[in-house]
Amino acid sequence: MSKPFSKEFTGWIDANGDMNMVLIPDEIAAEFKSKKIRRIQAWLKGNGPIHRALNVNNGQTFLYLSKATMKEIDLLAFEEVEVKLAEDTTTYQAPEPAEWMELMNQDEEIRHRFAAITDGKKRAILFAVSRPKSTEARLRKALSLADELRMGSIQ
Repeated sequence: MSKPFSKEFTGWIDANGDMNMVLIPDEIAAEFKSKKIRRIQAWLKGNGPIHRALNVNNGQTFLYLSKATMKEIDLLAFEEVEVKLAEDTTTYQAPEPAEWMELMNQDEEIRHRFAAITDGKKRAILFAVSRPKSTEARLRKALSLADELRMGSIQ
């Protein structure tokens, strides 16, 4: 298997209201676009991977950064930052929390229902389960979302 396409650059954290983002240089954005890569993994200041989509607004490509990500990596608005972007070749293009993966391994119904939903809903579930800090909280979230899948609340 070939190594995923990746690029590194020095960028900065831009702030636009409540949102923070890393602006992607045009030439790097064009390379990802030409290869039809929209979902990426990012490393900022060596921390990562962070699963994200490349976003475009008014011709500028950027990577959204949540307040939680900014705090976790200790980033500040307008700070210069070393950035590595790579094509996301993971199965779901999202974090794969052990609590959810084990639940799917043990519960055939959840595995089949999960397989039947859209990729975006799969990513939403995986991000939601991976967000809590403690294993216990992640397990509670996984069980809660599994119940919603089972009841048909998530389709």
